[in-house]
Amino acid sequence: MFVSLEAIRELETKTLQVIDRTGEFSAFGDLVELAHTYRTILSAPRAPIQLAFRAIMDLKFRGDTNTANTRRAVYIGALVVPSADGTKIERSSYSLTVCKGERRRSPILRKLHFDYEPSHNRAPGECKPSMHIQVCGTLMPLLKEAGYTDEDLRAWSPWLEKPRIPSMPMSLALMLNWLMLEFPSDSTAASVLRNPEWRNHVIEAERIVLGPYFESCAEFFKARGRNAGSRFVESRLYEVAA
Repeated sequence: MFVSLEAIRELETKTLQVIDRTGEFSAFGDLVELAHTYRTILSAPRAPIQLAFRAIMDLKFRGDTNTANTRRAVYIGALVVPSADGTKIERSSYSLTVCKGERRRSPILRKLHFDYEPSHNRAPGECKPSMHIQVCGTLMPLLKEAGYTDEDLRAWSPWLEKPRIPSMPMSLALMLNWLMLEFPSDSTAASVLRNPEWRNHVIEAERIVLGPYFESCAEFFKARGRNAGSRFVESRLYEVAA
């Protein structure tokens, strides 16, 4: 149900290329700087995919009391770890951290991880969705470089790893597009979402990443006669043997 290592590496490279060419992204300076280096950071075919950047976005929440100042720091990370032989994805994590303001080490308001961990990579008896959303998690290196420590996560109870929420697979383009759809209050986001090249790239990302996942889900229900007694959530989402 998840895309291959080769396909996700090629897709993330194309995503950075599109960002590099899309002038609307210039407001996200760190992301554009990262995109400039796509030829080197993703060139090794069996190395981990590791991307991280900080952006300042105008993210308005319904509960904001000072609606004139809703610029916030956003940290996005992507980590895709290859298997020992470098042919498959051992695990992946796409993370989002939203801060209260734009200054360094502003309090963390939201911290989510979109993770992929196949059943063969789990501890015996550990039950979790292969693709899931996890609240909080640990600090990625970029957050540590920004001055954040474990104390900044204390209110989130980071030692509570459950519940994990089943989710669809993720990529950098899909995550950025989702974030911009969630917060049309940001003028850059609204502009990027109208950009034809970006829109076409997101369609391609959906085909590559989401297509196999939803086709697999649909196939389960089409073959319900052969899957008598099997439960979709357990057998497909959690990959628990019947």
